[in-house]
Amino acid sequence: MGQITTVNPSTGEEITTFSTMDKDQVFGLVGKAKRAYPEWKKDYEKRRSYIYNLVEYLRKNKTKLAKVATSEMGKPLKESIGEVEKCAWALECIKHRCKKKFLVF
Repeated sequence: MGQITTVNPSTGEEITTFSTMDKDQVFGLVGKAKRAYPEWKKDYEKRRSYIYNLVEYLRKNKTKLAKVATSEMGKPLKESIGEVEKCAWALECIKHRCKKKFLVF
C-alpha cells in the first residue's frame, strides 16, 4: 500500500502523510455505504440533523479548518475562512430550503 504526503506549497514543509487504500478496501467501503443507504433515505429529520451538526461544526471551527486549507493550498487565510463560511452557508440553504425529496442523495 502506498502513501500520499501533504506538502505546504509555500514552504515545502511536509504536513502529514496518509496511507492509500487498495481496491478491496475501496470496494468494501462502497459496499458498506450501499448497505446503509436504504435506512439513510428513510429518515429525513435524521439527515437534516447531520447537516445541521456539520454547519455548526464548520462555523465553530472555521479558523482551524481555514488554517489547514491555507497550509495545504497556499491560499491566504482570509480566503480560506471565506471558503469554510461558504460551505456552511450552502449546507444551511440545503437544510432550510430544500424539500424532503431533494435530500435523498
